[in-house]
Amino acid sequence: MGNYVMTSAVQSDGKTIIGGRFTTAGGEARTNIARLHADGTLDAAFTASTNNDVTSLAAQPDGKLLTGASSRA
Repeated sequence: MGNYVMTSAVQSDGKTIIGGRFTTAGGEARTNIARLHADGTLDAAFTASTNNDVTSLAAQPDGKLLTGASSRA
């Protein structure tokens, strides 16, 4: 199994959340979810992680993020 992005969502501030199955983003350790600035660089202030593959994302107008995930068997 390789590392890959399965989904993304753009927040109202122009930042993009990416989700999938990966262990790094922008050269930094990130587990399956990360946030990128509008220029594509990693937002180091966003430190969420999950052991599950992130299969869907939705950015809400209030800034909250909804995620869907599947566990690895």
